[in-house]
Amino acid sequence: MKMWRYELITLLRKRLNNGELLIPGEYTNTNLYELLDKQYKKYWRVHLARPHKNPIKDIKYLGRYLKRPPIASARLTHYNGSDVLFNFHNHKTKQTNYKRLDVFDFITRFIQHIPPKGFRMIRYSGFLSNRSRGKLLPIVNRIFNNNQVLRRITWQSMVKKTLGLDPLQCILCKASLKFSGVVIGLSSKELLQHQDTIAKMKPIKKRLG
Repeated sequence: MKMWRYELITLLRKRLNNGELLIPGEYTNTNLYELLDKQYKKYWRVHLARPHKNPIKDIKYLGRYLKRPPIASARLTHYNGSDVLFNFHNHKTKQTNYKRLDVFDFITRFIQHIPPKGFRMIRYSGFLSNRSRGKLLPIVNRIFNNNQVLRRITWQSMVKKTLGLDPLQCILCKASLKFSGVVIGLSSKELLQHQDTIAKMKPIKKRLG
């Protein structure tokens, strides 16, 4: 609450100092400064929605928001050099709608979702905090008889799970391979169809139309 109050009041003060804040007829600069000072000293009650009985939807939403870009490239329908057309799911009508924005307006809205460099999107506390997890996490695991070994997820394991093939193993002689590059522009389904061609280092011929 304190951080949100500070950031918002500071932003309004800067806009007021630069003459960028529209002032209603009944207010003057002095009145607005006094109003901001008064609001800064107040207690702000930040609204938090009631916890859901089933938090799976919220967890999935936060997971997508934290790890994915603000808008998927598949939703960018058209760009003519000045305007961007994209689609979005309207939760009120339960339908897919389209919106057209000026490219600079689109970029302005897009970069609002990009956190500053070094900003921590997820903070852990308790036995999961960075300072304590090495000491306390093994104790918690022993208490709950959790002997599961956490494995690091790599791109190799994800490709193997998705396509059923080891990307670093030759499909012909089963020899180990070294990563040399990425074929851009093909879906996972198309890559699966061209696995023999890719393994033999031959050019991929795509059908047009």
